[in-house]
Amino acid sequence: MDEDSGKLGYEQRVRDSRDVEDEVGRVSSGLLDMLHTKGKVTEPGPMALMCPAGEGPGRDLRWVSHPWSMYGVEGGEKRAGCEQESKP
Repeated sequence: MDEDSGKLGYEQRVRDSRDVEDEVGRVSSGLLDMLHTKGKVTEPGPMALMCPAGEGPGRDLRWVSHPWSMYGVEGGEKRAGCEQESKP
């Protein structure tokens, strides 16, 4: 384990940004499914953004974000969806 990994509490590893975007998209979709509410969701989907992390090779990192909002749903429907128990 290198010095940075010890500070972070996990071992760093290199991953393809597209693979991470796909994973974030699946997790985000799962969260949306947990709402049990159907509505329109804003675009554009997961995206990787540059995050400079210092000097030297391998120091240009990316972070993946997937901000979204749901619209076209009445307040009572959202509340009812959030109050439903998750079914396995």
